[in-house]
Amino acid sequence: MLKQLRLWIFAGFALTFVSGILLFWSAAAQDVANIAFWAHSIFIVLGVANALVFETRLAHRAAEWGDRVRLPSSVRFVGLASLSSWVLVALSGRLIPYLA
Repeated sequence: MLKQLRLWIFAGFALTFVSGILLFWSAAAQDVANIAFWAHSIFIVLGVANALVFETRLAHRAAEWGDRVRLPSSVRFVGLASLSSWVLVALSGRLIPYLA
């Protein structure tokens, strides 16, 4: 299932990234001075790094987890880090216009 969705996941991220670059380009001078923008950028980097860790170190063993009642602790930690970082991306992104 993960392999079937991977192309859509990467395409969605690429489209979102390009639209974010265009939004930044339209108000770069204001955004650079905004603390919420920098928090947003840092959380994006953390989210992408977390996704890369999952893809390179854990995803190839996903078939082994199907029969388990509880996922391995490393997978649970990466999942929690992923949820946390992307929620913080959304929250900090919403704060950008209010803290400008």
